[in-house]
Amino acid sequence: MIVGLLVRPSSAHACGVSGVGGQASAACALELPEQKRVSAAYTYTNTALTFTGDQRATVTRHAVSASMAFPLSKRLVLEGAIGGLGGGTLSMNHVDYNFRPGFLMGASATYLFVPEGKWMPSVLASATLAGLIASTSSRSDATQDFNAFDLRVGGAFGKHVTKEWSFFALARAFGGPIYWRAGGDSITGTDRYHYQAGLGTAYSLGVAHLFAEGIPLGEQAVTLGAGAAF
Repeated sequence: MIVGLLVRPSSAHACGVSGVGGQASAACALELPEQKRVSAAYTYTNTALTFTGDQRATVTRHAVSASMAFPLSKRLVLEGAIGGLGGGTLSMNHVDYNFRPGFLMGASATYLFVPEGKWMPSVLASATLAGLIASTSSRSDATQDFNAFDLRVGGAFGKHVTKEWSFFALARAFGGPIYWRAGGDSITGTDRYHYQAGLGTAYSLGVAHLFAEGIPLGEQAVTLGAGAAF
């Protein structure tokens, strides 16, 4: 849930943490293997959580993040990301809790297994560790801590339709704990969906690039961002 929030053009997320990462930037980075890359992104996530006692909640969140990628070789890219939770709502037991501003962080590695050929799409895999430090509030409860962590692994394959424009499909699996205080009680939880599947696109403008990612299956998310190589 976190990584979803840290959507980088490369990849960073946590069960309860979305917003630190995304495959689009990874694809852009692998096209410029000898250059570092900086990116900024906005991510919206919508998912369901399960807490202690089979309590279920729905969550929407808005986050922004900035990341920097460091290529170690023509196939391997490491990336770090930080971000902020800009708002959202957690609804459980007919009570709405508002997310207060929070902090996101993540680190990831992306490896290009198959370079793109004339007819062959590129194939890459990624692993991301991410965390969210935040809090919630409601009309009846004081501010309560909300912390989430997750590990996410995924894969993507993509193809250029023009020299500048590419499309890709992706799938991710993830898991991790959420620690929250609700109504004075400390409870733990996790994401009800431990997967994502969707599509994305990237457009290169010289050293700059734009990217977008849409995830309709599993933990739902939309990411929009831009970056540059140097």
